[in-house]
Amino acid sequence: MYNFNQIYYVEFPCITTLILSALLFQCIRNINLANMLGTVPDDTADIKIILDAWANDKEVQKALHIREGTIGVWEKTNETIHFIFGKNDTICYSYDVSSTIVYHEQLISRNCHVLIISGDHDMIIPYLGTEKWIKSLGVPIARPWNPWFVDDQVAGYQMAYATKGYSLTYATVKGAGHSLQLNKPKEASFLVDEWLTSHTYISDF
Repeated sequence: MYNFNQIYYVEFPCITTLILSALLFQCIRNINLANMLGTVPDDTADIKIILDAWANDKEVQKALHIREGTIGVWEKTNETIHFIFGKNDTICYSYDVSSTIVYHEQLISRNCHVLIISGDHDMIIPYLGTEKWIKSLGVPIARPWNPWFVDDQVAGYQMAYATKGYSLTYATVKGAGHSLQLNKPKEASFLVDEWLTSHTYISDF
């Protein structure tokens, strides 16, 4: 059985107090993560080493069109950046952004497409919370909840919202946790590829 206090405090100190409220902890304290599908891999340290090496490779950065000199050393997790109320912002980072909903509200009046993906086993940012703030935007539903498939198996569910030149697709990935691209790489890749090929590029930015 995992020790939620230990793991979340060490790896995610910025959101410990937000996520591990007494009520939430009471709900999840008896869950044995070993019995869950798509939990975080045991070889997290190995994955970090591999990702760091891959992302710092000059050929990879060139293929991703990252301008040379714009990034020092890429890290999977920048442990120096945390959500902290009252800390002065820098030119590059705001420390007290507790919500990005206001930015999404501004996007509604623009010509753009948005894709939001959640793992349905994500215990850090549960998909129901994401669904709730998306509904709070008040954008009409263009396509109701429907399953999407990979290899003839239900891989998750998705729905679409749209108004004027703005559209938002919200999708869940079945059995995926917070790092869904690590838990379900095939499904995550399929979902993003399908979304990209089904949208033409529009922008008024």
